[in-house]
Amino acid sequence: MELKDKVVVITGSSSGIGKAITEFFLKNGAVVYGFSRRNSDFNNDNFHWIECDLLNEESIIEGISKISDTHVDILINNAGYLEQCDSLNFSKEVFEKTFQLNMIAPVLMVQNLLTKLKDSVVINISSISDRLGDNMYALYCSSKAALNIYFDSISTKYKDFKIYSILPDYVDTPMLRKDMEGKYFDWNSILKTSDIVDTVKIVLDSDLPNNVRVAVINNHMIEDVEPIEELFVYNSDSKKIEKGK
Repeated sequence: MELKDKVVVITGSSSGIGKAITEFFLKNGAVVYGFSRRNSDFNNDNFHWIECDLLNEESIIEGISKISDTHVDILINNAGYLEQCDSLNFSKEVFEKTFQLNMIAPVLMVQNLLTKLKDSVVINISSISDRLGDNMYALYCSSKAALNIYFDSISTKYKDFKIYSILPDYVDTPMLRKDMEGKYFDWNSILKTSDIVDTVKIVLDSDLPNNVRVAVINNHMIEDVEPIEELFVYNSDSKKIEKGK
């Protein structure tokens, strides 16, 4: 896809994956509206920072009202939140913040940009954690699973834009650095933000069908994409429960 003069909206543009994706689009001549709480500092006339609290629906609506362009070519739902807590011992605040940022905010972005999304592309930066349950990451994993299935549902009706979900494995970002603080972690074996940028570029240049999920790994992570779901099926005619194929 030729990116020059394309209008792109990116959430979480101030750091990590969002910052790297923003730099990529600006380098290729796109006009970028970056949604974030912290100032996204890009020395580029094509960049428009929109201060927005994605935890607040009114802030999202107000932020979108500041987009002067009548058409948005690409929406990147990137902003996310991760906090460790036991699967049965968490606060209401952490629960609501996790699902608001990881699942509800992307839906609200599309909902309020709908009239501008004609022949457009929506890319969600999700996570391979959507299928990897973990006690201390239960909220994060389940919020990503909810995000993916919700956009599956959106795609069954709304055909004016394509939906792609990118599911990275571990990526070296400030969010992960904070999460792993004080722990041993092999930082040399994980993905870089540039790997996610490369994935976005390839997805935009591809002829992939609508509503596909693309896992992002490297050679150290191959086992993470091996099938792990064991679905057992009860057939009411045969009266048997068998492992699904």
